[in-house]
Amino acid sequence: MNWDKETVIRFLELYQMNPCIWDPQNEGHKNRQRVKDAWNTIKDNMGVPCSLQDLKKKKESLMSAYRGYKTKFRVKDLDQV
Repeated sequence: MNWDKETVIRFLELYQMNPCIWDPQNEGHKNRQRVKDAWNTIKDNMGVPCSLQDLKKKKESLMSAYRGYKTKFRVKDLDQV
């Protein structure tokens, strides 16, 4: 599934509004049903047809890209020291 910038931003906004998915300190983080409901809420509010599998794949893809950039900047900062 190829997402445009607006769709990715919408996904990130909805993801951020559901901390039970990403915040281990959140009281609902260990409640599987609550996390599943949060993912379904995101899916229902995306505005484009997608599956839960698509959403979770996109999250992993974005996290992978983030980790790559984070490592790149960390190495760059170490080179300047």
